[in-house]
Amino acid sequence: MMDDIKRRLVTCVIVILYMALISISYVQYVYPAYGYMGFPVGKNIDFPFLIISAIFLSIVSFLVLPSDIFKPTDLLITITFWLIILPSVSLIPVISTSDIYRKILTVLIFSLVLIIMKSISMIKISMKFGMSEKYFAPIFYTFFVINMCLIIYYYRVNIDSFLSMTSIKDLYNIRMTFRGDNNETPKLVEYLFFASSKVFIPFLFIKGLENKSKTILILAFSCQMYLFLVTGSKSIFLGLFLVYVLWLFFHKYKKITSLSFSLLIFSVIFVSYSLFLIGYDQVINVIGRRAIIIPGMLTNVYLDFFSEHNFGFLGYSIFSKIVHYTYNTDPAFVIGKNVFERPEMSANVNYIGSSFADFGYWGVIVFTFLATLLYKFFDACFYNTKDKVMILSLLILPTWVLVDGSLITAMTTHGLLWIFFIFMFYPKGEESDK
Repeated sequence: MMDDIKRRLVTCVIVILYMALISISYVQYVYPAYGYMGFPVGKNIDFPFLIISAIFLSIVSFLVLPSDIFKPTDLLITITFWLIILPSVSLIPVISTSDIYRKILTVLIFSLVLIIMKSISMIKISMKFGMSEKYFAPIFYTFFVINMCLIIYYYRVNIDSFLSMTSIKDLYNIRMTFRGDNNETPKLVEYLFFASSKVFIPFLFIKGLENKSKTILILAFSCQMYLFLVTGSKSIFLGLFLVYVLWLFFHKYKKITSLSFSLLIFSVIFVSYSLFLIGYDQVINVIGRRAIIIPGMLTNVYLDFFSEHNFGFLGYSIFSKIVHYTYNTDPAFVIGKNVFERPEMSANVNYIGSSFADFGYWGVIVFTFLATLLYKFFDACFYNTKDKVMILSLLILPTWVLVDGSLITAMTTHGLLWIFFIFMFYPKGEESDK
């Protein structure tokens, strides 16, 4: 008990330092380097607000963060706290144009949803489901083969584009070509494509690791590389590597301590900023900016814009038939056009920012509640099977999507809904309460 309290106190200190470094990094590097692209002005820091909010959220972290990342809801809470809420609040005193009352309200709402998520994660539920391995395996492999045949038929690799590359930046040209070609692809195949990169192929890869099957591993890796060659997406290229690292860690230790994760995330921003100070800005540009700072910046952009303009009410999506939608495009392109003055830009934001764009603060509360309920179902699956390492390892990529995508997008396009079905029918084992 005492050791857990000490770890939580250390985490509190890390929260404060982490938030300070995010704010300083934006002012000293991100805005000077990317202000010309329409990034919000960030020349000064409101230090009193930053200090008070950092201390307040450090107290919240002491109360709500899990001691260990052991089950799916632990993973969701941890990712939401460190990669969405803290970066977002860190940049409120730097770029937010809201008045002080709305800034305070934002911090309080973010804290409230963390408490709600923690409360749901503590509820004990027990479910019995699953099918026999002799049925599950042939059904999955048959589906996987049909799925990959459809992808290969509709998506072709342009080898010339890769052979003509002169730098890593040329991948963006391949991605733009893919986006243009993707508009002519059947929606179902498009969904299967992205779900394959986040769920089906990683699932096959994990089964190869568990069964120590080189054939399955080579097959999974080859399929993932095919998707990478089609899209030029670095996230697809690095996806299996992330799954492999997490699988190794969980396979050996069964869990990740919250303190270890906080030290890892803090070290990313600390090393990035330190290297920037000595003239090496590649790390802060590729990792610190993209993975930590930009999600926080975009949350503030969405909060400021949709506080002054009409909410979307999902009129561009599932409610398109029943609500009047004010805009011509979805919120990501609305922000790209009206804030960054780039109509072709899709400024995707995390699931908290997108829920605010649709329903305001009530949307933030409701959608984090729904996300936690979904992960609570994954908790039940986690306790319902012996393959706990598989469940946690498979969830990492779709969960990461929530850092720069809505809950609905993560479910329909990036595989969370497919994971729901895989876990529901996955062969059950002895239930565990550990």
